[in-house]
Amino acid sequence: MYISKKEIEVRYAETDQMGVVYHANYLVWLELGRTQIVKDLGFRYTDMENDGIVSPVLEVNISYKKPLKYGETAVVHTWIEEYNGIKTVYGYEIWNEQGELAVTAKTLHACVKKDSFRPINLRKYYPEFHKVYEENKKKEPEARVTFEEKVKKHNLKMKLIDVEYKFDGSKVISIIGDSKMNSFLLR
Repeated sequence: MYISKKEIEVRYAETDQMGVVYHANYLVWLELGRTQIVKDLGFRYTDMENDGIVSPVLEVNISYKKPLKYGETAVVHTWIEEYNGIKTVYGYEIWNEQGELAVTAKTLHACVKKDSFRPINLRKYYPEFHKVYEENKKKEPEARVTFEEKVKKHNLKMKLIDVEYKFDGSKVISIIGDSKMNSFLLR
């Protein structure tokens, strides 16, 4: 899973009367994060728009953890949470310069024809885009299936609680836990 990072200096105009970033401005920062990850993966939204394709936001889920203030630097972490060729869910975390988590969010998108708003299949219209998104999306669902197969194969009396998937460039590491708070590392 690739995680893109975009630094944003908090401007005075982005704050409210309480001196913290106005809640709606985080939505703009999410867009900056999406644009950055697309760019980091070798593409540009403007190329799709020139082809008559747009990617509207269908859903937004945002959780505010800690306020950001004027003069601070925020770092937007963006990744592909889910992708199926038609819909994309982007995941986000916004961190302050002290390394504290300020915001978590997800947005749901579909690529559609601008003139009709009919969804398109990226596999068909943009096969290279599709390939790169498949390679860089979050892998927890596959890690979960792998774990469940191993539990069944070895007849273990375990119930999966959560899965965390990490790729360090050379190997896949899955950290899993059971209902008794035991943790296991699969490589």
